[in-house]
Amino acid sequence: MEKKNWIRAAALVCVTAAAFSLSACGINKTTSNQKIVEDKMEEEYSASSTFLSENLNFTGKDLDGKTVNAKDVFSKNKVTFVNVWSVSCPYCIDEMPDLEKLHTKLKDQNAGVLSVYVMSGYYPEDEEIKEAKDILSESKADFPVIVAGDDFYNQVNVNAFPLSFCVDQNGKIVGDPIYGANSVEEYQKAIESHLK
Repeated sequence: MEKKNWIRAAALVCVTAAAFSLSACGINKTTSNQKIVEDKMEEEYSASSTFLSENLNFTGKDLDGKTVNAKDVFSKNKVTFVNVWSVSCPYCIDEMPDLEKLHTKLKDQNAGVLSVYVMSGYYPEDEEIKEAKDILSESKADFPVIVAGDDFYNQVNVNAFPLSFCVDQNGKIVGDPIYGANSVEEYQKAIESHLK
């Protein structure tokens, strides 16, 4: 009897771990189990555990190696939607065309998108940069991209992909982090709440 209980407990742990890991990468279909997992993620991955600073001011390189200061990007918009992603996250890649649609919609609203790319470490750096460029090119993405470095990691704890959040023109984080892939409409609602 004890062995059956142990097997049931192990199976429950495996199912829970699988559901948690899938939702962290952003499945867009909402089920009751996913809702439970998402609520748990929000508890564990709150703004206080994600943001190590209230104001972001980081510098990094774009995918061509040019230095970009995030403050310069933020200052051009009333609100900037920051999306953190990696080639190792299929949901991040899947939402790139939607982020470009969002970027296009935001241009007339004094808002924009900034992509922060996180190196996965699974590939040689030059191959990974090429892969990221190819993904962005296929999506016809023309928003700015900064490759995350120490400067970024000292201010943001990336604990799930994709990770998105809004920043005002002074670099102040506004609202809560958004975990997982979402629709253009959901992202736009989050942004518009900060444009008022």
